[in-house]
Amino acid sequence: MDHFPAWYLHPDQEPPLGPEPCIDPSAIVQNSTVGNWTEIGAFATVVDASLDDYSYIAPFHAYIMYTAIGK
Repeated sequence: MDHFPAWYLHPDQEPPLGPEPCIDPSAIVQNSTVGNWTEIGAFATVVDASLDDYSYIAPFHAYIMYTAIGK
């Protein structure tokens, strides 16, 4: 089970949200903008997109491409 992020197996270790974007290390973010108080979950892919403040992408293989997501 080492392919899961640590907080998935231990939810009490999930990093808190804050003004800085919270992007899981396994996520791929290319040529995109990410606003404040946002979260990009594990194994998500964001390409040529915009994620506005207070938005989030759920973990496990979400694909966001060529789009804008508002708050």
